[in-house]
Amino acid sequence: MNKLLTKTMLVPRYQTRFTCVGPECPDTCCSGWRITIDKPTFQRYKATGHSTLKPLFKLHVKRNRQASGDAEYGVIKLDGPSGTCGMQAASGLCQVQSSLGEDALSNTCHAYPRHTRQFAGAFEQSLTLSCPQAARLALLEPDAFEFEQVPVTARDETVMAHPPVPGLDHDTMFAIRTWAMQLLHTRQLSVVERLAVLGLFCDQIEALLEQKQPERLPFLLEQMTLAVESGAILESLASLPSNEALHVELFARFLCNRNIAFRSVHQQNIFRQIAMGLGADEEGTASVAQIEARYRAGRELLVQSAGLEAVLERYLLNETIREAFPWGHGSPLFHYRHRLVCFGVVRMMLAGYANTQGHPLAEAEAAEVIQVFCRAFQHNGAFASSIENILHQCEWESLHQWIALLK
Repeated sequence: MNKLLTKTMLVPRYQTRFTCVGPECPDTCCSGWRITIDKPTFQRYKATGHSTLKPLFKLHVKRNRQASGDAEYGVIKLDGPSGTCGMQAASGLCQVQSSLGEDALSNTCHAYPRHTRQFAGAFEQSLTLSCPQAARLALLEPDAFEFEQVPVTARDETVMAHPPVPGLDHDTMFAIRTWAMQLLHTRQLSVVERLAVLGLFCDQIEALLEQKQPERLPFLLEQMTLAVESGAILESLASLPSNEALHVELFARFLCNRNIAFRSVHQQNIFRQIAMGLGADEEGTASVAQIEARYRAGRELLVQSAGLEAVLERYLLNETIREAFPWGHGSPLFHYRHRLVCFGVVRMMLAGYANTQGHPLAEAEAAEVIQVFCRAFQHNGAFASSIENILHQCEWESLHQWIALLK
């Protein structure tokens, strides 16, 4: 039996509405990516005498010789060109769960798409938007990010304990993250302006930490609040130029990766339409000039897309919760660069998709594109390192250069 943890957790309201839609899912989590198995589950599968599952486990459950620990002790070998899990029945249901119960699932399968974290002394849970149903609930419901305290049960092994930042207490870490979330809720600013201000905020946090002056962080929160409310902070951003060529040089690189082992029919369809919308030919290639022109046209359609700002706001809020921004990816500025590039790739995908549709995007269309982005890149361990490598190659290493990529 797995050890369960039941705690009162802080959750966005959409989390309370989530249930898996099973076979009706257009982009099932039971196919297309590496499914890891923890050691206790691996041993249970190998020892089973179940008449139906025993031969399936023998065929599909394999030892992971590259595992760094017991959490990834084994893997499920995907079934041929379809890329589906060998445990999935023709009906689309999991044979492990239907035969042995939910407790028999591996930690990976039991938790997904839930993301449970202990942060600043409290427990919280959000969902990853690579799940289509989670993406619909999080991105399309107006009250999705009203927060509630509810009892939640999770496996103890799947709860991520966020390490403390040296020199900072829990209250300060929580206050900084809360300020970032409040900024993303500030609708007097456009989403791009909010992200730009967030960059300045992270820069100031990092400067104070490097100067070993964490006691000044509460004062920084007061200063930043006044600067946003007065509009003074936007004056410092107004002079930054816009250059679509720079956007294309960076963000298109992530969309031209043809080395992804498997994409579902759903993902292939979305990526094909994005490529067409950015000027790609049947071989999937296009010149930088073509992409730049099509990207500019797509950006004009996005400006006309009613509701898109709200969808992007909810996307950014979800990632702020899920990743414990700005404490989840190294330093605050490192985490900000990661978030900025993710936003840039999403916007380019949306622009290409809008071009193919030939009209401003509806909220549901935007949510579908964001879900595919999350499915293709969010669980890709090489994505974060690729971001840093490309930024370094392009010599874009100053905050003003990064913020200019937003315009």
